[in-house]
Amino acid sequence: MSDSELRGDIKAILNRLDVKEELSALKIQLAEHIAASEKAKA
Repeated sequence: MSDSELRGDIKAILNRLDVKEELSALKIQLAEHIAASEKAKA
């Protein structure tokens, strides 16, 4: 495997990790939003 192929693979992995982190943050925000909505209804 060449250096440029390896760098491409590493970039792809890092991009996937970034997406996972962003999704985790969105899940937390959504959960907090739902909790606030439930509280407002009560």
